[in-house]
Amino acid sequence: MFLDHCFNSLELEVIRSQIQKIVGLTIWTNLTSERREYELDRTPKFRKLWKLICKKDEKLENEELQTTLFERTFLQKLAEKFLDLIENIQSMNNNDQYSIETVIYAERFLELLTDIIVQLPTRRFFNVVLDDMNFVKRCFLSPFIKSLTKSNENMETDVVEISMRKKNPAQ
Repeated sequence: MFLDHCFNSLELEVIRSQIQKIVGLTIWTNLTSERREYELDRTPKFRKLWKLICKKDEKLENEELQTTLFERTFLQKLAEKFLDLIENIQSMNNNDQYSIETVIYAERFLELLTDIIVQLPTRRFFNVVLDDMNFVKRCFLSPFIKSLTKSNENMETDVVEISMRKKNPAQ
């Protein structure tokens, strides 16, 4: 919840400057080299900035570099831990019931990701990281999400019906 409040307070300079460290262009450290090159080729101004970042990194002392790397990998590691949880979770008594703590954590984490993605200063670089790690696909393929889909079998059809009604209001 603390992180969520921080991401929702980007209008404050002191918060924005700290948040930029973990969701700016430097977060692309987490991308595969092929994906990073693809993204840098698409936007030449980012390549120039990336080269500047690499030069600054070379000048950093070991301790400063470790702190910088921690900031850059923080959200990606948090997302990986979340995926690990939902991909390897065991239901209670094998009946697709999960502890309330696990469900609340999953809800809060997805709320945090949603808040990061919807804000213009944070989504540009973070969305690419999520895409590179196949975050959405891995979520949908996880046992946790599949069990939620089973427990609400109409979940997919409800979404389709709602979108159909929007397209054809006569129904």
